[in-house]
Amino acid sequence: MRTVALWACFVFATSILARVGQASLGAHQIAFQLFAFLALVLDAIAIAGQVIVGRALGASDADGARAAARRMLEWALGAGVLIGAVLLALIDVLPRAFTGDPAVLERAHTMWPLFCLLWPPAAIVFALDGILIGAGDTRYLAWAMVASAAVYAPLALAALELGWGVVGVWCALLVLMGMRLATLAVRFAGGRWRWSGRRRSARRVPLDASDRRGAGGLRGERDEGPVPLLDRCSACAVRRRHDDQKRPSGTRRALRRRPTSAQRPPANRTASVASRMPISTSSAHQTPTTPQPSSSAASARGAYTAAEATIAHAR
Repeated sequence: MRTVALWACFVFATSILARVGQASLGAHQIAFQLFAFLALVLDAIAIAGQVIVGRALGASDADGARAAARRMLEWALGAGVLIGAVLLALIDVLPRAFTGDPAVLERAHTMWPLFCLLWPPAAIVFALDGILIGAGDTRYLAWAMVASAAVYAPLALAALELGWGVVGVWCALLVLMGMRLATLAVRFAGGRWRWSGRRRSARRVPLDASDRRGAGGLRGERDEGPVPLLDRCSACAVRRRHDDQKRPSGTRRALRRRPTSAQRPPANRTASVASRMPISTSSAHQTPTTPQPSSSAASARGAYTAAEATIAHAR
């Protein structure tokens, strides 16, 4: 949604300038093509920040993630200032590389300072995009972009109605980038981005008070910092236990293992018990008789049945 909203803003600007005139549309396309190309250069810093911040937060190193994010922002600001300065110095060279039409060159020369002024905030915004994506805070990015677009659209329409032309449209684009910088800077300064991703993952499982203590307080009323990796594993164990509890009781009984051969009773339990009982011989010529089940055999059978029930209940 963030990318769609961003490109929709530029498409909206193109549609407005197409109604203004061909010269304004040509000047806008020169600046837009340079913007799309140089944004890929700044994306290198944003992608590096995304990887480094994501790895640091995955290792529960919130301080390291913040230090790396600050370093990425410094690099992005320096690159944005450098790009803006180079473009401003080439104000009479770059537009002529695209066209020789005097009307288009005149419109491009008029809006070129705004185009150069856009780069320092745009560079910081691109870096913050990568940092917050690495932290898993994509939902905030999407809604911040939608809010910025809602501010930009009326200004772009006003440029058409009031006859401000390409200068008015690029002023609206500058306001768009300023809005994005303000919303993302507030999020970064607040520090909630450092554990926004794990807060959403923890919200998927309803935890009671005991599970909340066992999972490191993932859904507590107050955030005390990033959750260690061990606590995340505890949260996964809580989630698995919760899923098992939601399974129907018949399914749980079916999943229990059948007793092994060592746990099953012998085929002739009575004979086995009776064979171990002492046989009294009152005389040497006494005729052997078939042993009968005694009370000890019955008690042994009852103890075995109770043990088997206990094992099944434990499983």
